[in-house]
Amino acid sequence: MAGFHEVQFPTDISWGSEGGPGFKTIINELPSGQEERVALWSGGRMQFNVAYGVRRTSQLATLQTFYRARQGAAYGFRYKDWSDFTSNSTDPSYGSAKGTEDQVIGAGDGSTTTFQLRKTYTSGGESQIRNIFKPVTGTVEVWVNGAAQTEGVDFTVNTETGIVTFSSAPSGGANITASFEFDVPVRFDASADSVLSVSADAFDEGSIRDIGLVEILDPTGGVQSTHPHGGSTVREFTGDITVSSATYLHYLTATNTGYNVDLAETTLDLPEGRPFIMVVNAGSNTFTLRDSAGATISALASGQSARVSAVRNNGGTKVLVTY
Repeated sequence: MAGFHEVQFPTDISWGSEGGPGFKTIINELPSGQEERVALWSGGRMQFNVAYGVRRTSQLATLQTFYRARQGAAYGFRYKDWSDFTSNSTDPSYGSAKGTEDQVIGAGDGSTTTFQLRKTYTSGGESQIRNIFKPVTGTVEVWVNGAAQTEGVDFTVNTETGIVTFSSAPSGGANITASFEFDVPVRFDASADSVLSVSADAFDEGSIRDIGLVEILDPTGGVQSTHPHGGSTVREFTGDITVSSATYLHYLTATNTGYNVDLAETTLDLPEGRPFIMVVNAGSNTFTLRDSAGATISALASGQSARVSAVRNNGGTKVLVTY
């Protein structure tokens, strides 16, 4: 996956680290003293400080090597959150082991074969669903209507995306459950990207100033990709073409009018929120930007550009918009 390395942050350092989920909320205090609160994030975002886990010079060396291999904040990686790394939601003990049929991940309809691993957090009648993108290899167990399924025979699991794929679609109304362990997809934060400040305090003792990690909310989306050459392409084309959000900025020149530029990713697979791709018409001929199904997003005349975002309309359907 572009922009992500499937390696785990050293667990002997993560064990002594601290962190947890956070949200982003706008709070407007009115003259009356009452408040208006606007939740900008529908789900929490994990943040960690790994400095507290560094105690020995050997750990400093390991951390520096790991940091260099990730090129600072350029590449994401796996992180084990010792306070929440299993599907178990009922055992309140710290870092509880996974149980049996911990989480409902979907219901069969007789045709769907793929299901996203997820974990549901419920309190006071309110629930929040967290998609699990980085399950740990060998830990995923799946049941259909209480019957255990065999990995490699009845289902497979993609440990890079958290997608469970059945060899045969579960029947309509079938209850699909799973238990698993998982990592959090993270990257080094902006301050750590600037400098990794370490100190050898005494013989075989080392320390490091604050070094933060932040969760990558959807590591499967193109917006998370790393663009080593500035994230742009310059291309002349002589017919319909397909472009991917793995590169953000596309300067395109059509040799004739009437050509189509289609997005490679389906709308459902694209991340919501900020723009994931920008297309610029660098030529003199108009072309049409379309989604992967061939529906028109925007017609771009010479010199025009379009930044594309995925949003939810009033009906809750994910759609693409440009600005």
